[in-house]
Amino acid sequence: MESKHEVAEEETRALLEVVASTGKFWHHWDVLKSSLSYHLKQVLSEYPEANMTPEQQNSSLGETYPELVKRLDEALLSFVEGPPFTLQRFCEILLNAQSIYSNLSKLALALEKNLSVTSTLAICTDACSPTVTGKLEKPDKGHEKHLVHSNAIQMGSKL
Repeated sequence: MESKHEVAEEETRALLEVVASTGKFWHHWDVLKSSLSYHLKQVLSEYPEANMTPEQQNSSLGETYPELVKRLDEALLSFVEGPPFTLQRFCEILLNAQSIYSNLSKLALALEKNLSVTSTLAICTDACSPTVTGKLEKPDKGHEKHLVHSNAIQMGSKL
């Protein structure tokens, strides 16, 4: 019998896979952001640098592991209106981090670069992908309109 933690990990991974393959998202940004934050911390913890002493971490990363995690997580959480327009690449990196980046400092640099943008994506208004299922809640129309409007304003277009 699977625990709730394992189910949450599977749902999060499935959600990230859909975003990585389509570049679209159908869930409230707050729900998606929470899932991304959780998975980000999981991925970062899989690198050997996470288990080094603070002195070794400072030498290797230029900061301690907890500082790095906090900095990247805060960068992600700073997106209030919607996800960064680099969301698809961000998800691709999180899903394949170990095969792409040999050490934590390289991964951190890539993630930081993806989170240093200011433009955001709007929630997808297409019919929900059949692979996007699970317990994550679906968006409501008012939230969609708000995100579409925010995206248009940030991208400098008129509605």
